[in-house]
Amino acid sequence: MSHVLDGVWMSADEQLFKREKPPLPNDVNLDDNSLDFLNTQCLALDPKDRPTASELLHHPFITSRNPKWSFKESKIGRNVANTTPKTMSTTATTGGSLTLRP
Repeated sequence: MSHVLDGVWMSADEQLFKREKPPLPNDVNLDDNSLDFLNTQCLALDPKDRPTASELLHHPFITSRNPKWSFKESKIGRNVANTTPKTMSTTATTGGSLTLRP
């Protein structure tokens, strides 16, 4: 069974392979720090232009976030929690099932 976001990541991978940045969904509104973090830093077309994970930790998108923010309570976090199956079949590899727990 594929994960609900597999299509999103596959699309991003395909776009980067074509040397294009993947488009954001129409209902996503990001501030300048967020756009820079995603488009200029993480999704730089030339891998040599992408910062390391350690460097990204110093980006204003990370350093200026609200300390009370949590992924679980965010719009996307709630959406993922509501659409992610609780049990995935793994019969192809193990003959059993995997239960996902928070």
